[in-house]
This record gives sequence, structure tokens and C-alpha cells, in this order.
Amino acid sequence: MIKLRNMLIAVIAITALSTSAFAGSIGLGLTGSYAMIEASGTETDDDADTDINNSTSVANNAAVASFFVEYNFNFPLTVGFDMVPGSADVSAARLSRDDKEGSKDGVEVTPIAGNTIDTRTASAEVENVHTYYAEYTLFNGFYAKAGITEMDVNTTETLLAGVKYGNTSVDGAMYGFGYKNDFGNKGFYKVEVTQTDFDTLSLKSTGNLTTGSIKTVKADLDVTRANFSLGFKF
Repeated sequence: MIKLRNMLIAVIAITALSTSAFAGSIGLGLTGSYAMIEASGTETDDDADTDINNSTSVANNAAVASFFVEYNFNFPLTVGFDMVPGSADVSAARLSRDDKEGSKDGVEVTPIAGNTIDTRTASAEVENVHTYYAEYTLFNGFYAKAGITEMDVNTTETLLAGVKYGNTSVDGAMYGFGYKNDFGNKGFYKVEVTQTDFDTLSLKSTGNLTTGSIKTVKADLDVTRANFSLGFKF
């Protein structure tokens, strides 16, 4: 994945040094998207004395805006970079569960003096989403698109004993198709649909209630975007 990303970056950089034989145009613009985010994950306990395997699936839909810069060759190829500012929640609702203090993973223990209820909540958000892409024109303005997407995943949980899963970054393969056409002297627009399949991310917990008990969360994330873009050529 990193090698493919570096290849795309290299192609974009080389275009800045292209001779007139390869001269094309630079495009700048904004994209409005309707993003459908789906995620599934499992939580397992590394403690040999337990057999815990929790799993769940979540989904969310969000309006997304991004900006892009791209280079259009004088043959049917465009390479570019797209950046989404801000963040978006992975789940449409914050997941929660009530546990007795001193219980373990939802299993209540014999009540003791001062026994209280603790609420566990879990959610995640994505940010710094950016994509290196290439578009190849097929016919009459229709094109195929592929690229590499990178983003940060931030967990925003409230768990017992200060348990945290932390944050990480993940890469994904993006592919799709679209239609591109010009308007006026310098303007152009694009309509496209893309699918991004991200690598499985893995996080280990810290600050566990039980000494030596480390939990591991693994999750798969997929994002489908319906995009409409407006841009100008230079």
C-alpha cells in the first residue's frame, strides 16, 4: 500500500517537470459528497483465563466536503490529490453498556458495600482523510478511477479504570467510476461514485482493570461516496 502511494506521489511530482510534449493542465476544485460509512469489529481478551469475544457492526451516513488538485495530461490520464477537512463519526449513535463496579465484561459479581453502576461508552471518528488518485478516460467523458486513501481513526471511549484503545492510522484501496465534462472556458464538473476498502486496523488496550488483561480490538471499515465536483483548469 505504501509503495503504491509513493508511486502516485512520484507521478504527481514528475508532472511539474514535464516538457511541452507532455504539457497538460492543472485543475483545482471542490467536491461535495454523500458518504456511507460501515464498520464491523471484534474485541477479544488476551487473558488466557477468559474467553471473551464481543463483536458488533455500525454504520453512519454523512455529508462530506473536500478540495482537490489534479494534473490533466494531454492523453486520457489525470492524477490528483483530494483532502477532506474535519472529522466524521463512524457510528450514527454512541454505543453504551452498564456494568456493576467490580464486574467483568458485563457479568455481575456478588454485591458489596459501595457497589455502583459504571457506564461504558464507545465510539470512533475519522479525520485527516486524504486520497492520491488516478483517473483514466474510457470514452465520451466516462472514466475509471483508482487510488490510495489514508486517514486517522480516533477512538472516543469511556471505559472502566481508565482503559483506552488510543488512535491509529489506516490505509485503503479506493476505486470507482465517473463522468467528467467542461463548461465555459475553464470550468469542468465531475459526477462519480467511489468505494474505499480499508485495511483491518488493530488496537490494544492500556490501563486495564485486571493486571495482565489486555484486550484487542480489530475492525474493518468501508466507505462509499457519491461525489459531485466543480473545478477550474489553469
